[in-house]
Amino acid sequence: MNCSKKKLIRKIHRFIIKSITIANGFSLLFWMCAIDGIISWQPYMIMMLNIAWLFLVLYANGWIVDTEPYYERMGRYEEM
Repeated sequence: MNCSKKKLIRKIHRFIIKSITIANGFSLLFWMCAIDGIISWQPYMIMMLNIAWLFLVLYANGWIVDTEPYYERMGRYEEM
């Protein structure tokens, strides 16, 4: 194995975060489609948690404007 222990742990963490994010995205789509059939507060709460998770992941990875990684990425693209 060419990866160090630190890199392996980082890859596992990224895989887990990506898996949770994909599951949240599908859950959000499901509850958006099923919102008319259920008269309760639970779908709204689930959708709010899904949106909060997706926003947190987008913010942490710099996909939202005005965060540091966003400008770092833009600087790399401008150099090319």
